[in-house]
Amino acid sequence: MANIHRHYYSDKEGHQKSVLLFSNLNSKYTSHKQTIKVSFDDGLI
Repeated sequence: MANIHRHYYSDKEGHQKSVLLFSNLNSKYTSHKQTIKVSFDDGLI
């Protein structure tokens, strides 16, 4: 099962920014390995 979450935060100057987090199991058969990917560009690249 995969999940996507957008987390909002403020930088040092007070500007609102966001980071996109994607988590997914790394195996079809077991759930003991998991992958988390982070995108600071809204997943464009």
